[in-house]
Amino acid sequence: MTNTTVSNRVKVIRSAFRWAQEEELCPMPRMGGDFRRFRQSPPLKLTFDDKECQILLSNCCPSLFASCLIGLNAGFGNVDCWALRHHHISGDMVDMPRPKTGTERRACLWPETVAALERAGLPLMGKHGPFPSPESIGKAFRSLCVRSGIYQPKRTFYSLRRTYRTAVDEHLDRPAIDMTMGHTTPGMGGRYVASISDDRLRVVSFLARKRLFRDAIPSAPKTESARDSGMRMCV
Repeated sequence: MTNTTVSNRVKVIRSAFRWAQEEELCPMPRMGGDFRRFRQSPPLKLTFDDKECQILLSNCCPSLFASCLIGLNAGFGNVDCWALRHHHISGDMVDMPRPKTGTERRACLWPETVAALERAGLPLMGKHGPFPSPESIGKAFRSLCVRSGIYQPKRTFYSLRRTYRTAVDEHLDRPAIDMTMGHTTPGMGGRYVASISDDRLRVVSFLARKRLFRDAIPSAPKTESARDSGMRMCV
């Protein structure tokens, strides 16, 4: 509610009590200054800061580690992670249209992300085998947040995508950012951009890394087989 809305409601309530007093139905109650004061809940935090990113990755199972890392590295949501396959990755580049819109998307992967995906295997695995749906990745991520002590309502796996976008927001190369996120560049200029070089995409990728991980990225969980013993931790 805005201050104007609160003020109008205060007037209505005072008028109702004033009428009740005049009709001798009840005495006028005492209303202190707090009655008129506008109180607003603090806004929900929909992104993760660098310390929370470190905590998340330090508590992940191998497959969820890979999912979270590519979310922070390239703005992947849980639908994107669920649909990711080996043929989408070539070297340090991932080239996969967004399942949601079909918009072209290409991004550079950090060395840690490439290694994590190789270790976890694709499709990404959950507790009982490949994640059966994007929602199952979201559920596993929620459990991770609770287990890590950083759970907040409305902060979901998609918040990793918001975190990535916030980290690279100061970069002036908006077409390159749009390409990594699978967004269509708005305006007339977007129609005339024939291609975006991988070097531009690498700059965006490592800007995100610098913003989110001033220190080293936490090591991946150690396990003999990410697709066997490691997935038992994805609860």
